[in-house]
Amino acid sequence: MGVGSSEYVRYLAWATEFEQDTGCKLRVFPAESVHVRYQYSKNGQGTIASSGWAEWIESIWAKGAHATRLGGPWPIRGMLTSVEVPFIAYTTADSPIKSYKDITTETRIGTCPALGLVDNIARDILPAAAGIDPAQANVVAFGSYGGEALSPLEGTADIGISVPASSYTQQVASGPKGIRIIDLNFDNDPAALARIHEINPLWVFGAATEGVKESIGVNGLFVVGHYHTRAQTDADFVYHWVKWMVDNYDTYSKKTVGFSTTTVERTVYNLPRDPEPAHAGAVRYFKELGVWTDAMTTQNEKKIETIQKYVVAYDEAIAKADEMEIKVDPGNEEWMNLWQSYKDTLPAIVVPPLE
Repeated sequence: MGVGSSEYVRYLAWATEFEQDTGCKLRVFPAESVHVRYQYSKNGQGTIASSGWAEWIESIWAKGAHATRLGGPWPIRGMLTSVEVPFIAYTTADSPIKSYKDITTETRIGTCPALGLVDNIARDILPAAAGIDPAQANVVAFGSYGGEALSPLEGTADIGISVPASSYTQQVASGPKGIRIIDLNFDNDPAALARIHEINPLWVFGAATEGVKESIGVNGLFVVGHYHTRAQTDADFVYHWVKWMVDNYDTYSKKTVGFSTTTVERTVYNLPRDPEPAHAGAVRYFKELGVWTDAMTTQNEKKIETIQKYVVAYDEAIAKADEMEIKVDPGNEEWMNLWQSYKDTLPAIVVPPLE
């Protein structure tokens, strides 16, 4: 993600140690746009990326701006849990907005369209929670993550969205007006949760455990993210990278917050509960440790089969578009309808039962 994100800081934390220890040269580069990030992942320009399913699944669906010739479905493979964190919505402490119920069509909600999770909260979750037609929400789009996340501090929007430990959230919290987190806890508001799940039934919400003190115990859109790569990435590299991350955890994890779930235990717990398949190199390492079962292998094969069907169908759809002289562009309705006709024949991307 972007330079000001907590994720970028975590990459630098382990990458510098990895280079020094192994002599392997790495380039850590920010790709703030999720669409660009997965284009790099698909074509092999980027070896490692990370995010939760709510972002990568949109690239597999070729949703919106992902539906380009360079974008779209790719053979994603998980390696190691990167983070378990909520994306939180917040305003300034002196704001009249004390909960999502105070949001109106006049409330300026900041978003960064290039970041799927931020956009999901801004355009869908907050309006639905407040009982507002998302089409009527006053969403203010910013060209960067920083512009969106700092918008309450700078007065360019009333609500910003980030993760609790990001430098942006810290800047807002330490600003002259302070910060107020908008709690996305719907335990006592089943009607709001029903409106949200009508848009996407897979969204879950959970509390922050680290980050700015105002966020601790307050709920956001909860994301389990994995470091991932494509299937073609060399299995030996993946095996040795995962092993290095595990063996050197005590060194790099002290350099910044957010590594508490980058462990074997959390990974083998999370991957079987996620639609993302595991990479063969990571599976090899987990099998050596005796923590990967035959049932996990069977489940993983089913997930791989589903993802591959999307990859093949997208290639076929592009070939058909070329044959019909249809421009492959997300702004071209004819192309989007053609791809949808292929997608309608594909299985849902779900988590197969672990049997």
